[in-house]
Amino acid sequence: MSAAPPRALRRRLRDALPHPGWRGPVLLRAVDAALAASIAWLLVQPLGGLSDRYPYLAPLGAVITVSESVAASAREGAAVIRNLVLGALLGTAVLQAGLPMTLALAVVIGVGTLLQGFRPVARGSSWISYSAVFVLVVGSEDPLGYGLAYAGLTSLGALVALGVMTALPPLLVGSGSQVIAEAGDVLGGQLDDLAEGLAHDEALTEDEWLPRRHALAPEWRHLSDTVQAAALARRGNWRAAWWSSRAEQQERLAHLVEGTFPLVQHLVLLLTHDERADRTSLALGPELRPVTATVLRAWADLVRVATRGDDLGEATAHLSSCLDQLAERLRTARRSTDADTFTAGAVVSTVRRGLDLLTGAA
Repeated sequence: MSAAPPRALRRRLRDALPHPGWRGPVLLRAVDAALAASIAWLLVQPLGGLSDRYPYLAPLGAVITVSESVAASAREGAAVIRNLVLGALLGTAVLQAGLPMTLALAVVIGVGTLLQGFRPVARGSSWISYSAVFVLVVGSEDPLGYGLAYAGLTSLGALVALGVMTALPPLLVGSGSQVIAEAGDVLGGQLDDLAEGLAHDEALTEDEWLPRRHALAPEWRHLSDTVQAAALARRGNWRAAWWSSRAEQQERLAHLVEGTFPLVQHLVLLLTHDERADRTSLALGPELRPVTATVLRAWADLVRVATRGDDLGEATAHLSSCLDQLAERLRTARRSTDADTFTAGAVVSTVRRGLDLLTGAA
């Protein structure tokens, strides 16, 4: 079995590190969380009463509400507060029943876990058990007062967090561009490794193909998640109007790149299965392998150019020319042999679909 290409090692090292496309939004989210928690803490100090005994509940409500966007924070905050109140009610009810602490803990954990299976409370449902246990253990001396403080102060913190997020909302335009470019590098790397495998004089074995098959699904999911998160981040975001044109163009390109992933994946499965040394009939053979490798390299170049937002003219013309050469070689092969050329034809149609898809981003 051949050694893994250096590109595969670089990809593994990159995947082990935090995704650079999220650094800006994550940093702003950290600032929002820290600011919201600090403001919530300051707000409860002069209130007196229960807030003097449980002031930490306000910053807790703030921290658990801050999310990746204003819309997500509002949704997350409402879900968390609802489930905190449910948990507080559960813990208070069990305390009032006067059960031994061991049995009381078992009851609130069991009931809280069961409630997590109900769809209306699915979001943030783990907070039900957390809240119930907190009330059970910390609020045993004053269950009603603690329950009220829990609901009221965490709600106050959530409102503060929502205000801070509204004032300083993250926008995933810059990070989205980087994620799209990185997706292009992943796709281009897969196509290059596939082309390198086809460039050999002899068809590769299954073991030789293995290190040239990349795991595309994680990057595909990450790109899809980024597209959804970017769309959500624009809702309720006063900064979105400044970047609307760029954001719409970026979203359109991201969808085109998303559509390229299954095409490349299909081609990988097709070629690594049908163009293998142990096959009695090869999909391409020595006549078509070199020109197919050229086509794949040209497609890799187009993917990288498109995902960087550069002009597609030269890369498009080059891939079109390479495809025409492969199609002509395929027509010649069909006239001179009775061998099955369906797989080779599928390669041409798949790459042509990829060309048509990406040129729609121009």
